[in-house]
Amino acid sequence: MKNRAAWGWLELLPLPALALDAEARVRAANLHAQEALGIGARRLWGTPAVGIFAPEDEVRRWLARGRDAPAFSQALSAMGRPIAAWIGPDEEGGWIAVFAEETARRAFEELVVRREKAEAIARMALELAHEVKNPLAALSGVAQWLAEKAQDPMLAEGAERLVRETERVRARVDALLQLGPRAPAPLEWVNLHRLIDEVSAGAPGGVRVRRVFDPALPEVHAARARLRQALENLWRNALEASPSWIEWRTSANPLVRPPGVSGPVV
Repeated sequence: MKNRAAWGWLELLPLPALALDAEARVRAANLHAQEALGIGARRLWGTPAVGIFAPEDEVRRWLARGRDAPAFSQALSAMGRPIAAWIGPDEEGGWIAVFAEETARRAFEELVVRREKAEAIARMALELAHEVKNPLAALSGVAQWLAEKAQDPMLAEGAERLVRETERVRARVDALLQLGPRAPAPLEWVNLHRLIDEVSAGAPGGVRVRRVFDPALPEVHAARARLRQALENLWRNALEASPSWIEWRTSANPLVRPPGVSGPVV
C-alpha cells in the first residue's frame, strides 16, 4: 500500500480529492479537500467515507457503483453542505474521490456554457467576415476604376472616398479574422508609442491628445494586429468617457513579475 507521500499528485487536482483504501477509509487528502472539510490531513487519515459524506446508504451505493467504473452522485453532502461527487477505482483496490460544493459545480457549468456560446458567436462572426471579404474586394476594385476614369471632379471625389471606406472596412474584416478563436497570431517587435500615434491620428476635432511616454520603454514582442485592436478599444472608450481631453501614458515597471514573464511589464 502506498504511503501518504506517494499521493502527492492529488495536489495537482483543482478540486477537493481523497484517496480511499479498499475499506473506504481515507489514506490521502489534497489541500483543497482539507480546506473544504475543515479537517487537516492527519485527522482525515483513516476516517471512513461514511464519516465524511452522507447519507450513509447513498455513500455505500456510490462506492459500489465506483468499484469498477467512474460514478457520479448529486445526492451526497459533506459536512452538511450539498456536493457533487465523482468516484472511480484505483490500481490498489481502493477509490479516488473528487467532490465540489453544488454551488461551485453550477457556477463552473454556467462558465462552460457561456464560453461555448461566446465561441459559437465568434465562429459565426468569422464566417460572416469571410463572406463579406470577397464582395468588398470587388467593390474596392470598381471604386478605384471609377476614381481613375471619372471626368466629373465630384464623381471622382466620391469614388475616392468609397475606395477609402472600403479599404477601412476590409482592414477591419482582416483584423476580425486575425482575432478569431484559436487563430494563429504571428509575433513581431512593435514600437508601442508609434502604434499609439497611429491609433490616435484620427482624433476628432476639438479633442486634445496628450502623450506622456517613457522614452526608455523597449519595443514589445506582440501580435501587432491584436495589440492595435486593444489600443483602439481603449481609444474608443476614452473618447466616450472624455470627448475633449485624452492622455496616453506609458511606463515599464521592473518590480512587477507575473508568473512565467521574464521581461519588463508595460
